[in-house]
Amino acid sequence: MPKMVSLLLAAGHSSRMGQPKALLEWNQQPLILHQIKMLQTLGYPVAVVLGAHGRIIGAQLKDQQILSVSHPNYDAGMGSSIAAGILAIRHLQPEAVLILAVDQPLLTSTYLKELIDYYQKNQAGIVQSVSTEGWKGIPVIFSERYFDVLEGLVGDDGAKPVVKQHLDDSLAFTPSNQLTDIDTYTEYQELKKTTHQS
Repeated sequence: MPKMVSLLLAAGHSSRMGQPKALLEWNQQPLILHQIKMLQTLGYPVAVVLGAHGRIIGAQLKDQQILSVSHPNYDAGMGSSIAAGILAIRHLQPEAVLILAVDQPLLTSTYLKELIDYYQKNQAGIVQSVSTEGWKGIPVIFSERYFDVLEGLVGDDGAKPVVKQHLDDSLAFTPSNQLTDIDTYTEYQELKKTTHQS
């Protein structure tokens, strides 16, 4: 059985963006394909949770070796997307899950490998990422012992309630500037400029 599964969340409306974040161009391809290819270099199975815009995003993924998870109740918030993803990967019997969102285009496989190494070298059941601004969150790794409670999540807070309830079993990884997310088209354009993309 795999030691870990990468769970990529791409079910949201992207209402502030005005178009699906997953289909924004990044490195001459849809952002979600950029993310999937990066995750596949880790050597673990990749599961993608789709909801809003699921049909058009899913059409981009038909040739990808991934587990596509349809989540019709995506309006129940990020927590519900996590719950749907955990339920869908149960049959793979992973020892842990790496949870990511599609709107962090600066993430690299090098950073994720270091995050995973940190998790594997320590005994904590939860390892969060930390931004250079100081906030903690995704990408986050959860041990399988949290799968039951993750399956019960709803709402827009994602997995934060689980972390708050288990701070004694949680560690924070070294701060990184790769965690920038994009909520608006202006933010997307600015990020492309600062990363010297065409």
